[in-house]
Amino acid sequence: WVAQKGRSAVVASVPDDPRFYPGADRQTGFRTVSLLAAPLQVRGTVVGVLEMVNKLQGEFDANDLLLVEALAASAAVVIDNARLIEMLQERTDELCTMVNALVGREIRMIELKDTIRKLRAQLKKAGLEPMADDPLLEEAKQYSREWL
Repeated sequence: WVAQKGRSAVVASVPDDPRFYPGADRQTGFRTVSLLAAPLQVRGTVVGVLEMVNKLQGEFDANDLLLVEALAASAAVVIDNARLIEMLQERTDELCTMVNALVGREIRMIELKDTIRKLRAQLKKAGLEPMADDPLLEEAKQYSREWL
């Protein structure tokens, strides 16, 4: 209910509350008597719920609610920051991979440029010129302009 509504709840007698699901108590052997729950919200979206169960002395009151809501707000920020850090790390890893690939291409282009220079020198030494209708000539000229 707290997660669905995005609102805190204080329940003095949990077994009497229609929102209570007794199956969890049956499975764990725990007995829930009272409950205080506050939503963990990030930018208007509920990302979890912080619950306090069975106050040791007395019933949950307005002061308990203020404290738990403050803790919930802090916890929500921590959870959101952890998610953002994880996302940034993933993006950083992707960028590093891309940079490494580009560096590899740049090195290959430098090697290609050197090979083209050597071939050009050999062609000139042999008195040969590329044919005007050579389909690779335009591509070679483009690379020459970009890399040489």
